[in-house]
Amino acid sequence: MKKQTANYKDRYKPYLIAMALAFVLTMIVAPEMMEGKGMEPSVKDKSVVVMTKQSYSEKRGHPELNDVVVVEKFATKAFRDDLGAKNDNIIARVKGLPGDTISDEKLLGNYEGPVKLEGGQVWLLLDNIPKTTTEQEFHELYLDSRVLGPIELKDIRGKVIFIAWPLSEIGGIK
Repeated sequence: MKKQTANYKDRYKPYLIAMALAFVLTMIVAPEMMEGKGMEPSVKDKSVVVMTKQSYSEKRGHPELNDVVVVEKFATKAFRDDLGAKNDNIIARVKGLPGDTISDEKLLGNYEGPVKLEGGQVWLLLDNIPKTTTEQEFHELYLDSRVLGPIELKDIRGKVIFIAWPLSEIGGIK
């Protein structure tokens, strides 16, 4: 009797699935952990979100108003080094688009305005800013455009599409 061998598809199916998954996870989407309570109740502390890797620019376009995006940590490195704060990616909501003028005190916070956003800039805000916090805590834990000013489109890593962890919170961003 001859030994039966599985056909090509059956033998290599697990490897092909692993390669496709690796490609998707490295080139198209990426996980990101929310650290802090700045985006509550939309995204809770220690939640893992999945973002699509997108690069924005004046030519490639910009995120939509109210999209939740992830800002590259290197964009805030010098600012955070001066504070001695942890340097991590920022997850925040788009509240101003290129060409907009930000003049509302709620959107500006302590940032001097009005601010006219240029073609390659957006204004990002966290959803949850506590009313009582020290200046040090605010700058360490609640970095957004009220502290950093306009954010360059090139510094945005991607758009958050859903919450993946914890399982009780799985689903789209509100």
